[in-house]
Amino acid sequence: MTSYALELGGIRRSFAQAGQRIEVLRGIDLQVEAGAAIGLIGVSGAGKSTLLHIAGLLEKPNAGDVRIAGEAAPVRRDRARTRLRREAIGFVYQFHHLLSEFTALENVMLPLLIAGRPRREALDRAGELLAQVGLEERVSHHPAKLSGGEQQRVAVARALANQPRLVLADEPTGNLDEETAERVFDAFVAALRARSASAVIATHDRRLARRLDRVYALEHGVLTPVASEEVSA
Repeated sequence: MTSYALELGGIRRSFAQAGQRIEVLRGIDLQVEAGAAIGLIGVSGAGKSTLLHIAGLLEKPNAGDVRIAGEAAPVRRDRARTRLRREAIGFVYQFHHLLSEFTALENVMLPLLIAGRPRREALDRAGELLAQVGLEERVSHHPAKLSGGEQQRVAVARALANQPRLVLADEPTGNLDEETAERVFDAFVAALRARSASAVIATHDRRLARRLDRVYALEHGVLTPVASEEVSA
């Protein structure tokens, strides 16, 4: 079994804009070890979301290879890409995207039921995950009855429901105040560690990024390691 949850090799992505070709990613190489949590920093528009979308098989690069837990991402077979994404990858976004008509428990159960898990198993696992992020008393609440931080913790639990090898998070605390962001981030990282899941977390908050195993900066389409003493600079 591979020791890497994610491997990116020579990833390039460009877009046509006003008759010009804009190079967003210029040959990105990245390896994320099993159980590692990696931070991704960069200014707005640097391409962080594009990189996460490619790593999550939501978008195809112009060139380069993506491997998830040792399995090469199919280039042309959309059904196979969907299967690999569903089985191996979890997503957390800046906005929680919870379904308002479902309770916290039901929101976390949903990906398990879609994956064909028995309802009893889905119920038990969802309850366990919500307890892990400190929401055992809020399982029956609908999103409208939860605070912003609580909603985002439900989203974290949902991302971990199918026991993904890799979790991709795009500014998961960007919509929260500083104190709430710290609580959500701590709960997120603790849940990752408890399940030995790997993660790539894009964040503008360098204070939070420095709590991760490694940090990379994306600038002008190039990914560069950031020394720990520079992360909070």
